[in-house]
Amino acid sequence: LLSLVDGRVSRGITTGLNDAFVLNSEERAELVAKHPASDRIIVPYLGGREVKRWHVDSSGNWLIKLESSANVEHPWSGMANREAEECFRKTWPAVFKRFTVGSMRQRLIDRDDQGRYYWELRSCKYWDEFFLPKIISTKISSEPTFSVDTEGFVLANTSYFLQSDNSFYHAAVLNSSVSNYICRKVFASKQGGFYEVQPAPLEKFPIPDALDEQKT
Repeated sequence: LLSLVDGRVSRGITTGLNDAFVLNSEERAELVAKHPASDRIIVPYLGGREVKRWHVDSSGNWLIKLESSANVEHPWSGMANREAEECFRKTWPAVFKRFTVGSMRQRLIDRDDQGRYYWELRSCKYWDEFFLPKIISTKISSEPTFSVDTEGFVLANTSYFLQSDNSFYHAAVLNSSVSNYICRKVFASKQGGFYEVQPAPLEKFPIPDALDEQKT
């Protein structure tokens, strides 16, 4: 498979605290109403359970996309913590308020997965790839569960994705009965007839060449 697709199999984003970073549609609307510019850092988000065989069943959630200063240059990048936090407050006031209400600030500080500052997401080198057409998969499944995403969802860490020039053909092969047999041979078994999809075995999946009429 790896020789036929563009790059590697990648995992979705680990926020370390979904309560802070993941918004439902109402929360998104409230946040944007308070500070319209916030819309620039809010992107559509898909959890692993929302990835279905051949389609997605989106809950309409969104992600506050604050990349690590290790990946991008923010107005606060390189500043001392206190100065940087004040800059963050001025730059994204509505998000700052969400991140500092009640115990949220301390919970963000205490999480393992974070960027250079407590309000940033962990470092990720392939952010741009989320917004390209891609094949997506659940992490835990009882059968091959692949779909093609053309809407540019950022995925949760319970999903995997890969780019392909022939996404629908490759997704069809990956969803096939032959693939189901291979999945149960190469992926780690879980209780209840489930298995865990893992990047390394998936990258080695045998994929036959497409006929001309199968190419899209």
